[in-house]
Amino acid sequence: MRKVTKLSAAIGTIVVLGLSVPATANDVIEPQITDPAGDGNFINGGGNTANVAPAGPDTRPASIDGLDLRSITFHTLYKTFKVKDLDGSVAAVDYRSTGLQVDFTTTGPITPTFGPSLRFSVPTTIGGCETWFQGWIRGPQATPNDVQRADIRKITAACPGGAATVSNGFDMVVTGNTMSLTYPFTAAAFTGPMSGFIDDGTELGPPPAFINASGFPAIRLSHATPVATAFPLVADEGPRFEAFTVGSDVPADLVCADEPGHPDCA
Repeated sequence: MRKVTKLSAAIGTIVVLGLSVPATANDVIEPQITDPAGDGNFINGGGNTANVAPAGPDTRPASIDGLDLRSITFHTLYKTFKVKDLDGSVAAVDYRSTGLQVDFTTTGPITPTFGPSLRFSVPTTIGGCETWFQGWIRGPQATPNDVQRADIRKITAACPGGAATVSNGFDMVVTGNTMSLTYPFTAAAFTGPMSGFIDDGTELGPPPAFINASGFPAIRLSHATPVATAFPLVADEGPRFEAFTVGSDVPADLVCADEPGHPDCA
């Protein structure tokens, strides 16, 4: 987890500045998952074969840019609070985690998409609960039941609230070749049995086994309710990641007397 500086000695009024933004909004960071270009071609292990590499062959130009997964990045969303002295100068800065953002990037624009609909998914484990972070895009051949949204799919009955897909309070934004899924800690889905399911300090780990064809992050052609003969095909998939702790990328709180030149102390 991030280092937190106690601000109790600061005098003044806490002022909220701005909206929640990714903790890395002003930094260049490496994504947790990367995948080579040119393999958005349906040639892969289908997500559940441990002996097949997730990266398919580069078949360009026979690769669909909008289905060609390049990276997945986890960010922590946070808000910035400035604590001011009586003379109006900034005494301290407090950075507070407010949610999780998951970014998928592809070689080319994600919309308009190819095929029926698309499901972008990355499987993780949260406290022993297999959890998929998913973004859905309706395609030109979508069925009436197809959705366009961000959600979380809990796979195992032991998950808080049981095996279920939840979406209330989450958001999805697609800009060019980037899909951003946001999961605020205060989302309505994180109430009742799922209260605190994602919070500051939550660790996202890779799934421990290849369950339900979920071993690798993937982009699939999909319908909301696929039948056995139309199970979603994997267009591209990327490698598993190690782990990510929510809040680990949020700046440490500042005491401005110790760092007077810091821009947030201005």
